[in-house]
Amino acid sequence: MGAPGIAVEEREYQTTSTHISPTVPLFIGRFGHDGTNWLAATSPCLFVDNELELRRLFPNSIQATVVIDGDRVSVDGTIVEAGALAISHYFANGGGPCRLRPIQVAGDTGYDTAIDELKEATLLACVLDAATNLKNIHSIAAEYLAAQPGRFYICNMKDKDTAPALPDGHGAHTALYHPYLTLHCRHWRSDDAITVSGHADTDVSTLADLKIVDRALYAVADRELRALQEQYAYIQMPPSAAVAAAYCKTDRERGVWKAPANIVINNATPYERVTDAQQADLNDKGINAIRIIDGQTTIWGARTCEVTDRQWRYINVRRLFNQVQRDVGDIMQRYQGEPNTSATWVRAETTIANYLYHLWQLGALLGQRPQEAYQVTVGLEETAGTVNGDSDDNDDGDDSEAKMIASICLAPSKPAEFIALQVGQGLQ
Repeated sequence: MGAPGIAVEEREYQTTSTHISPTVPLFIGRFGHDGTNWLAATSPCLFVDNELELRRLFPNSIQATVVIDGDRVSVDGTIVEAGALAISHYFANGGGPCRLRPIQVAGDTGYDTAIDELKEATLLACVLDAATNLKNIHSIAAEYLAAQPGRFYICNMKDKDTAPALPDGHGAHTALYHPYLTLHCRHWRSDDAITVSGHADTDVSTLADLKIVDRALYAVADRELRALQEQYAYIQMPPSAAVAAAYCKTDRERGVWKAPANIVINNATPYERVTDAQQADLNDKGINAIRIIDGQTTIWGARTCEVTDRQWRYINVRRLFNQVQRDVGDIMQRYQGEPNTSATWVRAETTIANYLYHLWQLGALLGQRPQEAYQVTVGLEETAGTVNGDSDDNDDGDDSEAKMIASICLAPSKPAEFIALQVGQGLQ
């Protein structure tokens, strides 16, 4: 036996960490023209983390071929990579890693399967150019997301000149923005990826080869290609990519519970001006306006397309619940296969409560105390209660004891959409 005193022993304790899931958009658009067609919808999704990777995948923002006839140089086969330019604009406005789903025409199918396969893609947006009718994509995407809670669709009008109205299949998982944007494009070019034909030296097949062999003709070709970029310095595109960037930047800097509104969009102007009176009408229809505020293009609305159910009126409320569903689902997976007893319920409930407490500390939930911000219970169905009015009508009675139910009630914070300033003169 040792002498009396204090003994110190270091021990390892098992801890359970929780996390907040990141925001990863999935963009539907036409990408990678090969001179004949765009990448097909059967192509795999493209993973793009930054602007450098985007330019590696698409070396030229304008596809063109340089044709040489003696001492004459011309540019042929001009194709503007509008989808890639929209994604470049997304990165320029603070967007993070994203996924691209190529399609050739608006009638293509298969992108709904891609959404299901890419579990990390929590936002869906379409970046087809202004000349394409997007009605089919809007309808299918909206219906699919309504059936698959946890994801959100950034929607826009089917073309730049359409009067603002809600698309088919609208709902709380969809937000609509008006009008289109005129993008100030930041074009890029890779001489190695530009084909050259007609030169006397048959080894010259690219613009990079021409630069080595014939500097004079290269200078002419370079001037023609720069003029082509100036010709397409401005293009009209849906605002989806820029809005997705605002979502990602807000989520990263503040949190998904902060409404993605009053955010400046760089290098773009609205295709048409929206007045106060017009926006009042748009608000009633569940349509968010993009306006010029203090000389800057600004997202000036944060409503979903849900116009009947007031509790899902705001984008940040719907997306907060989407995030909680995903994150708590990940938490509950840890307890699959554990004994369905009170000891397991307490552990799961504590882990979920820690996660919700963290959200409350960050300002995602209302209440002066945690008890006012959220409630969580875990147990069998009769113990935990039901969520969203669900009952056991679909339960066949054979596996009720195998179900561990987590019931969560939240008090989400809502945006200060209208601010009233009251000014008075005090009496002496």
